[in-house]
Amino acid sequence: MLKNMNIQREKSKKWDDAKRGWYNYSRNFISVMGLVGILIIVFIAIFANYISPSPESAAVYVNFDEALQPPSLSHICGTDEMGRDVLSRIFFGLRISLYMVVIVLSLMASFGIVMGLIAGYFNNSYIETIIMRIADMLLAIPGLLLALVICSLLTPNITTAMMAMTVAWWPWYCRIVYGLTTSIKGEAYIWSAEVSGASYTHILFKEILPNCLSPILTKMTLDAGLIILTGASISFIGLGAQPPTPELGSMVSSGVKFLPEHWWVSLSPAFAIVIVIMCFNFIGDGIASMFEKGEG
Repeated sequence: MLKNMNIQREKSKKWDDAKRGWYNYSRNFISVMGLVGILIIVFIAIFANYISPSPESAAVYVNFDEALQPPSLSHICGTDEMGRDVLSRIFFGLRISLYMVVIVLSLMASFGIVMGLIAGYFNNSYIETIIMRIADMLLAIPGLLLALVICSLLTPNITTAMMAMTVAWWPWYCRIVYGLTTSIKGEAYIWSAEVSGASYTHILFKEILPNCLSPILTKMTLDAGLIILTGASISFIGLGAQPPTPELGSMVSSGVKFLPEHWWVSLSPAFAIVIVIMCFNFIGDGIASMFEKGEG
């Protein structure tokens, strides 16, 4: 019975923390607007096949009779040089961008966090030396430059772009978690867990990791926008998604040659990129303030 009471008390505490965290987050109007914006974008990306004015524009489609039509009621963002509806391609491009965010964040954050925990807990050992020297070597190279080099050496496509971004950015998570772990491992509750015979896995993922979540989640939301921008940059120079895939960066690139007369071909997807990045940044600011207030 006592065990059940402790479990219920722990659940109640977690629920109270969650409610307090949401209350603090909801007080930031800009962050709430960012969250609403991302939810709308996610909805558009999931149901792009059903809400797009011209779903066929996302695939191999040519209609030269409507090529380079300016924005109108029938084509809100105009059409491109192939006669494809730009708004429809933006909807499908958002799906690809969010897909990249989910995959890249999952890979680079997971790998970086694990490496940071191991290096921080076993500091002053050869394990720490190997992990952190590799991380420092990768951090010495600008992330975008390293990603471009990897993409240029391999077959240009979305998978290669995601792999390149993962390789370029996991050291940042490793460095953050490493610094937090080295400071947390000396706390009394860590010593207590070690004395009680807790396994390394329990100590790393049950005792240390929960105390690193604030900076990790904040960085993940901010990196989401950076992933979209980097993916667009890679596609812009032809090393990412290949035609006719409706990736936002490649759409901007294909429309540059029509500026300034047919500005909508390039500026419409560029505006979509800006909106998505702003929404993710707003959410990141809200998460940062939420944890700060919750801890205070």
